[in-house]
Amino acid sequence: MNTTLLKLKKLQEVDDLVRARHKAMAESRTLLAVTSTKLKSGENNLAEIRRLQRDEEAKHRDLEGELKILAVKKKSNEDRLATFKNNIEYIALIKEANFLAKRVDEIENKALVILEQLEKRAAVIDTMELALTQIRDAITSQVADFKADEVASQNYLADLTTQRVALTEAIEPNLIKRYEEIAETKGGLVVTAALNSLCLACRMSFPPQIYNELQRNQKISVCPNCGRFLYWPDHNDFQPQTKLKP
Repeated sequence: MNTTLLKLKKLQEVDDLVRARHKAMAESRTLLAVTSTKLKSGENNLAEIRRLQRDEEAKHRDLEGELKILAVKKKSNEDRLATFKNNIEYIALIKEANFLAKRVDEIENKALVILEQLEKRAAVIDTMELALTQIRDAITSQVADFKADEVASQNYLADLTTQRVALTEAIEPNLIKRYEEIAETKGGLVVTAALNSLCLACRMSFPPQIYNELQRNQKISVCPNCGRFLYWPDHNDFQPQTKLKP
């Protein structure tokens, strides 16, 4: 049995689990950041719509104020029409009455359009407020989950670190040095399976002699193409045993 190769394979498994956990934690941070950005954008959009709503409400109040002034003028015009003194004054009063009536219609139409816009925008604001409430609830949940997961991850990573230290201490320093060099240049994949004279990492074939050595599992073999440590997964030494749980 080549116990050194088995230890190297276990070291690879530990490192894979460490990378997987760091990746999961990074993805959780990214998800939280994306949700927070979505909330900020939604809050900015809502603030802008509320500003438009306030401006339109102010315009509606101004139009209502103008209508009140016109109502007073119309009453005065009607009173003077009841007591006009000559045709010239009558014609002037009728002209003024027509102008006032036209102006009232214009303002009432504008006020109606603004009122409809206010009602529609109010419905949009209600929908946005509900959506933002849901996002805030999601963030609260994500933060709670992330904090709990972070604590669990730190404990898990500490356990993996302990296992890694024990493995590296049980492997020859020169092999550990080689392992770290390959990990740095090959994206962390150092120990890989081989089947039918094919390295499953680089997908390149190698001489049958190396494959025969792998099947015996009596020495450390490396892929002549990518330099990774090779093992034959069908050998009894590499059959499923108690696995590290993520």
